[in-house]
Amino acid sequence: MLPRVSNEARTARIGNQMIQVVEAVHIILAQTSILPAERIALSDTRGRILAEDVIADTDLPPFDRAQMDGYAVRAADVANTPVPLRIAGESAAGAGWHHEMKAGEAVRIMTGAPVPVGADAVQQVELTRETDGAEFVEVLEPVEVGRSIVRQAAEIKAGETVLRAGEDINAAMIATLASFGYAQVRVGPGRV
Repeated sequence: MLPRVSNEARTARIGNQMIQVVEAVHIILAQTSILPAERIALSDTRGRILAEDVIADTDLPPFDRAQMDGYAVRAADVANTPVPLRIAGESAAGAGWHHEMKAGEAVRIMTGAPVPVGADAVQQVELTRETDGAEFVEVLEPVEVGRSIVRQAAEIKAGETVLRAGEDINAAMIATLASFGYAQVRVGPGRV
């Protein structure tokens, strides 16, 4: 809240002429140049002002991803447990398993990894037990559809405005910019 200002303080004197404070502010703004935006390294942007809108060029996450380590499964296959499933492969962050998982199969999966086509849930590793020389996994408890999966575009959809010009850049914004692959950003001067 701004402090109360007396009527006398609401005017300013220019030469012998009195003008309203609002008019004085307009004069100051008209005589003040705005510093140009510059492109700087993302690591140097904290405390600066974003000079451009940031539009998502991809979905985030860009695919259905696992929220935890475990096994990608079909919920229907593990409705009655314990049940053994054949381990068809492994999906790790950066090295997904890009085949279609079939009924009766499971795929070993790591946190952040793509969920294979055909899987509709992830059962956490603590509720499973590998058997027969790691060729099979026994799922010990049922899991519901969608469990431990972050769906594609659940956080941000491609084309969505993620950050707006004029915002103060903070650590969270730097992380967001980094997640979209920005190495440099157009910024204006920081706040005084």
